[in-house]
Amino acid sequence: MKKNQSYFQSVISVCFIIQILCFTSAFAQPWPFRLGENFSTDIGKGIALDATGANVHIIGQFGNFAPIDFDPGAGTAILTALTSSDIFVAKYTSGGAVCQWAISMGAAAGSPKVSQGEGIAVDGSGNVYITGFFEDIVDFNPVGTANLTAVGARDIFVAKYNSSGLYQWAFNIGAAGNICDGHRIRVDGSGDVYVTGYFQGTADFDPVGTNNLTSAGSRDIFVAKYTTAGLYQWAFSVGAANADEGYDIAVDGSGDVYICGNFDGTVDFDPVGTANLTSSGANADGFVAKYTSAAGLYLWAFKLGSGADICRSIALDASANVYVTGNYNGTVDFDPDPGNAVNLTAAGSPDNMFVAKYSSGSIYQWAISLPDASMGTIIPRVIATDGTYVYLTGWFSSAGAADFNPGAGTANPVGTTDIFVAKYTAAAGAYVCAFDVNGTASPDQGNDIVVDASEQMYITGEFKGTSDFNPASPPAANLTSAGNQDIFVAKYKDVCVIVFPVELVSLATSCSPEGEVVIRWATASETNNNYFTVERSLSFGEGWTEVGRVQGAGNSSILRNYEFTDISPLSSGEGPGVRFYRLKQTDYNGLYKYFGPISVNPAECNTNTINVLPTISGNGYFTVIGSPLLWGGAGGGVEITVYGLLGQKIYSAKNESLPFVIDLTAHSAGIYLIQVNTAGKATNQKLIFQK
Repeated sequence: MKKNQSYFQSVISVCFIIQILCFTSAFAQPWPFRLGENFSTDIGKGIALDATGANVHIIGQFGNFAPIDFDPGAGTAILTALTSSDIFVAKYTSGGAVCQWAISMGAAAGSPKVSQGEGIAVDGSGNVYITGFFEDIVDFNPVGTANLTAVGARDIFVAKYNSSGLYQWAFNIGAAGNICDGHRIRVDGSGDVYVTGYFQGTADFDPVGTNNLTSAGSRDIFVAKYTTAGLYQWAFSVGAANADEGYDIAVDGSGDVYICGNFDGTVDFDPVGTANLTSSGANADGFVAKYTSAAGLYLWAFKLGSGADICRSIALDASANVYVTGNYNGTVDFDPDPGNAVNLTAAGSPDNMFVAKYSSGSIYQWAISLPDASMGTIIPRVIATDGTYVYLTGWFSSAGAADFNPGAGTANPVGTTDIFVAKYTAAAGAYVCAFDVNGTASPDQGNDIVVDASEQMYITGEFKGTSDFNPASPPAANLTSAGNQDIFVAKYKDVCVIVFPVELVSLATSCSPEGEVVIRWATASETNNNYFTVERSLSFGEGWTEVGRVQGAGNSSILRNYEFTDISPLSSGEGPGVRFYRLKQTDYNGLYKYFGPISVNPAECNTNTINVLPTISGNGYFTVIGSPLLWGGAGGGVEITVYGLLGQKIYSAKNESLPFVIDLTAHSAGIYLIQVNTAGKATNQKLIFQK
């Protein structure tokens, strides 16, 4: 009997289904939220956004015959697990976590058999695709009947639902007497569906016809492609006598397919030719591989490992650069080029975390290692990228402080066995930030993460006890599980705002009769500051050219003054007129920030003007700016005096060039008078210092 339900289409009304699933969910529940009931093990395994970013979808497992309300708001969406582990899929608005619908699938009531949802994807029309495993007989139509019967002890399922949660089709892949599992699923721009995981024995991957694959021994990796209607396109397996597994899959804009996972022994990664990789020693290694969209033809593959290593997750940016993460031991060469070696060595821990980037052609870009000096464990579950940053979630367990900063600095979350979220630059793997969800019990772990176009992060996973999901607490954002493990769904925005290491208190320009432009700036403090770059443009917002660099102080807590002279501001035939300058500050991790722009007209260098900025300051720093006639020289220099309201002199400086920074931080807030004498001319101005 054939196993497909590819053409069954529900005819039950949409309104009736929504009434069953989410009753009048009119009120938004603030993020984060939990889903679960007492004594049940409830886990969020996967999360996905639709094309607009307006809706978030989650998949996972819930069980122990318990009813759970999947609406975190004022409405209700009660689903009841029929076994110890059933599949659930739920949809919420991304803005307010308003429940749209929730559905569940599982074996017959009271059955000892289990089912789990693991991977989820959403196409451009909002259709939802899921994968995972099931045992026995499961009805995949929440409001009708679409039974699938497992061929083996545990079968892979692939199913599709429309944007309203209505059943479209489902099929299973299994091998008699064996265990198979679908880990991840992806959809390309045409709606074609790609799945990876593992299988064992002989399994038919065609839901309508027959296309058998036979594993080489134990578990083998599989990759399969289907149309949006669930029709078979191609499938292949990769493996040897030992256990091999595909953990994650990604698809680029051309439909080419990338997978990662681990393998053990000598494995041929080319389904029609020969491309052998051999793992190190007696343990498994991680791998990354790429295949064509049209026929699943081999393009390249390389290994990551020196024994007992694993590649857990893979992500692509818009240029098809490849980002992977996982764990490794010993010393691993992260460059696939046999002529180059980029070795990273695990720092004692059995589970050092790595993050690496490669081009779409497998050319090494960078790799970082995150050792836990306390001999603990950092397990990254999933990696995501928006092309600017790389995001990870998972869990860590440490007797001391796990350091998520691969650079010279440290980034130590406060917990010891918690969910973590970490963010790095996509360009160089430089640390941006990391935080943990501080909990009172375990297991707590992040299982999936997705990022929208506004850098908002959505995360799902599991937690137990009471956990504070606000990394900037107080105020706390506590969730408390109902008893055992509960599902969490959390959303973050701007929790990883980059704190740049320089407090700039002034930035000004002036010019000389010779046509040179002097840029002066001052810092009140510096941390991890490498250098400053001065850039020039004829336009306020474009056409910037670097004209010089000035070394930073590294670390400093005192006022420091800097200057750079642009000796040829009229170079390259740019002609007269206003010049714009901006300052770029770069720290040792490669992070940078721009200050400015500010402007100057070299043709007006001979005017005798003066100003003090700002007139109202919250930090106690004021900058005296002026033209070259105020610089001193033969004219006798500049004399700056600051008086209090009672006429008392509180500050004075002589023979100073301009711009010049006045530091009133040691004085109390209030109103002051500044007098600047230069070239026989006195200028007075009122200043207000507000603390």
